[in-house]
Parts: sequence; structure tokens; C-alpha cells
Amino acid sequence: MADRGFWTDGLDDWIDTGFAPASGGPFQQDDACIGGFFRKTDRNPNQPIGTHSANAISVTTRNAGGIPVVRLNSTSALATGAAVTSSYGLVVANRSGTVVTGYRNGAAFGSTTGASSARSTVTIGIGKQSGASYSGGQFCLFFAGAALTAAEHADLHAALSAYLATIGVAEIVSTARILSLAGGLPLPDGSAAASAGKGMGCTGLMRRPDGKWFVANGIAGRTDPWWSRMLADFATVEAEYRASSLGRSPDYRGSIQGRALDTSDSSLWAILKLAGAGGGSTYLIHFDIAGETLLGWPVPIATSDTGIAYDPAADALWITRDGGSGSGSLVLYSKAGEALTGTVAKPGDTDQCFSVAVASGAFLAGNLLATAGANGADGTITVYNRLDYGGMTVRRVDTLTSAQQIEGAVLHGSVCYVCNDGATHPGARGRN
Repeated sequence: MADRGFWTDGLDDWIDTGFAPASGGPFQQDDACIGGFFRKTDRNPNQPIGTHSANAISVTTRNAGGIPVVRLNSTSALATGAAVTSSYGLVVANRSGTVVTGYRNGAAFGSTTGASSARSTVTIGIGKQSGASYSGGQFCLFFAGAALTAAEHADLHAALSAYLATIGVAEIVSTARILSLAGGLPLPDGSAAASAGKGMGCTGLMRRPDGKWFVANGIAGRTDPWWSRMLADFATVEAEYRASSLGRSPDYRGSIQGRALDTSDSSLWAILKLAGAGGGSTYLIHFDIAGETLLGWPVPIATSDTGIAYDPAADALWITRDGGSGSGSLVLYSKAGEALTGTVAKPGDTDQCFSVAVASGAFLAGNLLATAGANGADGTITVYNRLDYGGMTVRRVDTLTSAQQIEGAVLHGSVCYVCNDGATHPGARGRN
């Protein structure tokens, strides 16, 4: 968006400012400041501003633990603050003699002392620091110069934030809702029941163009079928799809997780896990719905990839990556299985995702919905939107009561359909 900043994807994009601290000017070894204005609200696991192939300078608005951290002309003197809930705003590293202080939106958040090192000859990067550490986000401005007083930092923040407000820069605020269960539809066993009478495994969900449904039958191990075709009532299994019936060897038996409708050609994309010769691989699968055939061979992707959604704006695939309890991320892939962005942080216990094509209620066209939840706990849907931001950023988190082993989700009309895979998960309650 003109005047509002540049977005970097966190994979290989970065901005070379052309400024090398050793080049002279008001930025001196013991009398310096450097900072930027960040529109991103989410966490940055890597330092978003700093010497692009060294680590003597870095400005981090909100690290993986939610903490702002800066360093300036030193690899060891870190000024850290208390955890914050948003990365948005002006963050500055300031060195005056041996004292390094971090400022956030005009106020000091932390200070430390330490001897300085010689100014770096490496230029400052935005979206890249210390070699291959890339960060995604929207960067509205950058500056460097001599050290400022506390009063001058407050004045600088007031002036810059007022200017940015006039050109439309505003924080993308994340809100929260609690949604109640409208009704439950018990699934039949089919031939992929977690246990008799508890319903088929239901890890992924997709509504076909003809109004029927594909339900992913993901159960750990080399299981058949991959997925089932069901009528709109979710009570009737019309067909089941297996590796063998689709012309693939027993090595490709496994657990189908996410699935997505590609609206550019009405085909299906899916994630196949626990497959391959060793039973520990993950693949991207493409399926012709009309011809009921696989399109090409499964493509290997990261083993922790689990959910998938088609993004019509990018003609690409958002994939959720489960990093285990407490961590998770989104990655944009090409249809050839190549990563197009770095990771976008999302809640732990990551499951599936869904792209909204038609606006409905509080859901906007272009929203990306990502499910997450621990066994036995109410699931959540994190709602992402790019708006004028460039990449996806969190707009809202919906908690879904009674969706306690949440997996796939589909928004159709005014109803959000969610897979509750309770019978499949050890120690969980109920049925699927």
C-alpha cells in the first residue's frame, strides 16, 4: 500500500537500507539510536531489523515469548522488557555511553549496561538479520542517528505516529468471540471407524461444488480409506477413496488430514501423513473431483504439515504446520509444493485451515480460518486477513464451545461446520 510501508514474506524477502553503521555521520559507537515503526501485531521469532549478516545490532518488537529486545553496537548487551500483546508501533534501540535502552512507543521498556564494540561495516537489513534469519511483517519506516534523550524519544513517537495516522496506518487489532454449538451430526462408521459405533475418523472437511462432502478419514497408521464422499446429511457414505483404488501402492496408505477445494479448477488438494516406505512422510496430493483420479504423484512436504486451504488471490496453498504443544505456524506453498513465505505464527496444537470465498456475517471474503485445540479443550478458530497489510495477520480468535477435538472447518452460508474428532483421540470423550 502506497506510503504505508513494505511487507517482507519471512522466507527470502528483505530490504537493504544501504546504511552501514561504520560509514560515519551522527551514528557513533557510544552515541547512537536505531529503530523502526512496525505494523505487525504478531510475534517475530527472528529479529526484524539489524545488521543483515552479523548480530551487533538488532531491534525486535516482540519475540517468540512476546518480549521486546534490542541491542546496539554489542553482541551481548541486551535490553529487554516485559511481554507485550502486540508488536505494533515504534521500537528503538538507544546507546548513550555504556547504557543501552529500549524504547517502545516513546517510553523506555528496559535498559542494560555493557561496553560497545566497533561499529559494523555490514549494512542494516529490514526483514533480515544475522545471515539467514528472516522476518515477515509490514515495515512503515526506519531511521538511525545519534542518541536521543527520553523526552526526545517521546516527541519522536508523537510526531511519527501522528504522521502515519494521516496516511491510514493503524493497528490491526485482534478481537475475540465465543461461539456456541448450534447442533451435532453424528458420523457413521464407514470402514474407517476410530472404534465401532463411534463414527469415522474426521480430520479434514471439504464441501464439493455439488453440495456433497469429502470427509478425511485420518487415523494413525497405514489405514484405508483415505477419505469418504458423503451426502449433505452427513449420514450417508456414498463412496470411499483408497490408495489402491486410485492406483497407488500400499506405501501410500496413511492418514489424510487437511483438504481444500481449488476454485480455479474445482479440484481437491489434500495432506497425506504417515505414509511412504518408512511410514513417517507427509505428501501433498492433488485430485480431479470430476474424473475421480489423482493428478500426478504425491509431492513430499514437511513432515509437520497438516492442514491446507486454497488462496485464490495468490493461486497458492496455505498449509498449517504443527510445531507441537505451544507452537504452530502457517506457510504459503506453490502448487508444486515449494514454500513461498516464511512461517506465520499461530497458536499451538495447530490443525486445519479454510479460505473464505464469500463473506458471511463476521467472516470476510479472503479470511483464512485456522483451527487449533488441545484434546478435551474447546477448540479455536484464528481468523487471518491480509487487507492492505500484504501477508496474513490475526484479526480475531473465535472459541468454539463443545468442539473439543477440533480438526477441519468449513464456512458455508451462515454456518461453520467443524469436525469434532473425539473418538479418535486417546483419552478424549464421545464420538466423531
